[in-house]
Amino acid sequence: MSYSNKIELLNQTITAGSFKPETQEFTNWNSKLQFELFDQNKSVKSIFIEHPLYKNIEYVDEHDQLKSKQLELNTAEFFIRLQWIGQNATLKISEYHNQSSKKLLSTIKLSL
Repeated sequence: MSYSNKIELLNQTITAGSFKPETQEFTNWNSKLQFELFDQNKSVKSIFIEHPLYKNIEYVDEHDQLKSKQLELNTAEFFIRLQWIGQNATLKISEYHNQSSKKLLSTIKLSL
C-alpha cells in the first residue's frame, strides 16, 4: 500500500438540514479515512468512511468459486456530509491502515 496519498477539497455546499443519529462501530481498521471537525481547536465531530482508494471486490472465478481481491486505485472522488459549525471550523483528514497507523493527510479551513 502506498502511504503518499493526499486529499483536496474540490467543492463545498452549505444547506439547511439535520442528520439522523448514527453509529459507527467496526472492528476492521484496514483502509479507513477519518474526518475530524474542529471548532476553535477543539474536536467536535469525527466520522469514518471506507478509504476510497482501497476497494475490496468479490467475483466468481472460472471454477464458479467466489473470490475476493483488494484493489488499490490511483485516484478517486467521493463526498461526505458534515454539520456546519461556524466560521472557525477546521477539518482534519487522516487515513488508517490499521488501528494504530493514523496518518494526517490534510487540514482544511472551512469557510463560506
